[in-house]
Amino acid sequence: MPRCVICSITSTDLIGVLCGRCSALIAGSRRRAPGIVSSRVDEAAAAAWLIDAWGQLHPLAERSRIGRDALANELVIADLAVSGEHAELRREGDRWTLVDRGSANGSGIGRSPRVRQAEPEHRAHLWFGGVAFYFWADPEPPARDVAPPAVRTLVPAPAAFQLTAAGAGELLVRAARGHPIDGAPGELEYRAPDGSCRRAPLPRLQFQLLRALCEAAIGAGDSRAGALASHELLMRLPFQTPRPEPNHVRQVVSTLRAALGRAGVPGGGSAGPDGLIHAADGAGYRLTWTVCRMADEHR
Repeated sequence: MPRCVICSITSTDLIGVLCGRCSALIAGSRRRAPGIVSSRVDEAAAAAWLIDAWGQLHPLAERSRIGRDALANELVIADLAVSGEHAELRREGDRWTLVDRGSANGSGIGRSPRVRQAEPEHRAHLWFGGVAFYFWADPEPPARDVAPPAVRTLVPAPAAFQLTAAGAGELLVRAARGHPIDGAPGELEYRAPDGSCRRAPLPRLQFQLLRALCEAAIGAGDSRAGALASHELLMRLPFQTPRPEPNHVRQVVSTLRAALGRAGVPGGGSAGPDGLIHAADGAGYRLTWTVCRMADEHR
């Protein structure tokens, strides 16, 4: 009979490699959707592993940076509670060290308050912002061929878009799976003309801004028209501040442009007239690429 790799209890109903109790201990009051964690480390080169609340395994290198930025980290967590460059786990001899990199919401071990630096033990409960894991301090994973979570992963058509421009490639934008559409974070996939492909997570506000601009372009009947003014975006975007202002919209536009630029999207990081997101005088913001809605898809 299979056993939980943390408490060793036998169970016929494991969640990945975890029993229900061990999974619940790190899931907290709001379980994150599966798929928000990804590792750029080759499993064959793993020096240790993190186990998420869905019992899934994520390989770590001897030095692994952890955060929301897909290009700056070896382990990427697409959650707003996690900073772009949040923490680092590194091995020195037989010891592992957790170092917080000045994150907004902190890092810690178990029930401890946030720490600046600490040494996690094997099977320790680690947390980064609002996302927690178990630390498996062994290159050999606790299990192989771990079954993926049995959850609904349909991405509805209103949350998936294709953006194209002559000679610039193709940009696919989707809601992150497992979230309600109106509050979902997202992910982008840029396919360059040379055949290369880059993917990156989008925090909730950035994705919802891009989604709103795509909807406006399609609704206008001209895929490169359909501007949204700041006051319209203030009503549509899920700001957490009670009284959002136009400057909040400008900040989201700026961070979205930066994310597109880091992904290599031509004109993605530009605020000029040739940029993907154009600030039309007196009309608000619009997209300069052709937009179409993608069909329903399972991922």
